[in-house]
Amino acid sequence: MDLGNILVGVTLTIAVLSLLVVYVLFYMRKHRGVFGIALLFGSEFIYALSYALMLSADTLEAKMLFVHLEYTVIPFIAVTLLYVARKIIHREQDDRIIYYLPFLIVPILTFVVVQFTYYTPIDWYYRSYDLDYVSSFGLYVLVAEKGWLYYVNTFHNVGLIAYTAFLFFKTALRSSGVRRKQNIALGSFSVLGLIVAGMILLGETTFPIDITLYLTAMLGVLFLVALFHYEIFFLVPRAYRVTYRESSDPILVLDDQLRIIEWNKAAENSPLFDNGQLTKYVSIEDTFDFDGLTEAIQHGTKDTFRYHERHFVLEPFFISNRSHWFSGYVVKIDDMTSYIKRIERLDYEASHDTLTKALNRRALFKRVKQIFSNPDYKGKPYALMMLDIDDFKRINDKHGHIVGDMLLEDFTYFIKSNLPDDSIVSRYGGEEFVV
Repeated sequence: MDLGNILVGVTLTIAVLSLLVVYVLFYMRKHRGVFGIALLFGSEFIYALSYALMLSADTLEAKMLFVHLEYTVIPFIAVTLLYVARKIIHREQDDRIIYYLPFLIVPILTFVVVQFTYYTPIDWYYRSYDLDYVSSFGLYVLVAEKGWLYYVNTFHNVGLIAYTAFLFFKTALRSSGVRRKQNIALGSFSVLGLIVAGMILLGETTFPIDITLYLTAMLGVLFLVALFHYEIFFLVPRAYRVTYRESSDPILVLDDQLRIIEWNKAAENSPLFDNGQLTKYVSIEDTFDFDGLTEAIQHGTKDTFRYHERHFVLEPFFISNRSHWFSGYVVKIDDMTSYIKRIERLDYEASHDTLTKALNRRALFKRVKQIFSNPDYKGKPYALMMLDIDDFKRINDKHGHIVGDMLLEDFTYFIKSNLPDDSIVSRYGGEEFVV
């Protein structure tokens, strides 16, 4: 088994997957914390690609060239991990760049010095370089003697990773549920990174195989899951699912051909489908029978219809992705019967006298104004009468207000029963009526 080619292949795979993650995160850039994760995986892409090329190179000059490319991102990975960790812990907080400036001093110095290493006498980071053949992998690897800046940069990274682990465990103590488990896992993995970073300090030369790359890749994946899995892949989809399933309104899912694909519990119990009309892959046009259904759904416009003396509002929504690739419809059906009846009752109570059920004075003026403004009634004769019950106060005083109310009710009934249906009867005052 050629372990060398496998190692190079795995490293290139990490590079490709990291680039793919950056591409996906570009479309999720509105979510908080995406920039830090994208920066981490972008660095991982450059790191992995450079390391794979360095492993494949045969000469010292070629390997050093790819080392220089690696160190455009390696010094900044620990700072990036801290940035992402703070975004995971404090999602609502916007960190200012000034907070990270002290942590960037050593990485920037390392980046600059490494770019001059090998091509100039500067040996602060690497003092010497050599090729070593690793027989188990069948590869020539670069082994360098560490300089003083190498140790300074490693101690700096150890400190940042230790601080990151501390933040995770501190947050875990203050959290509960999923958040607590996430922070414990991230803190534990940060401790593993801390151990690996500490091992780098051992010995005067670098390790033949850079295990830091693979640890960083795993840590990046864990950070990605911690930042997005709970909200995007767990909480939000389940919230949508619960809303869909438990909604009190019938909801249908249609494909682009208007065929029913799925429905919720409310649809199963709706009087609209009391005859077992819901069948998968059957066109909604064959399920509902009212004019304008197809046009309303295809144009995404609300429409109303009546079924068995009940009032419904059909509200369609388009299903599409960010690229506006259309795939179907969601149709929500609101049973507005009780709402409409309530509105009608309130409107009736606002326009009618409670006792006699005749129009009140305000409704009378509104109705007369509507008639006079209607051109169909222009020039046509009409009659207006004002009726008053004489000595009505004596009836109330002698027989009581209950008898007086009964008289008003009977009087209103007598008037209505002797007039055409389109006549207007209004209680104008106490015992005064207008016809």
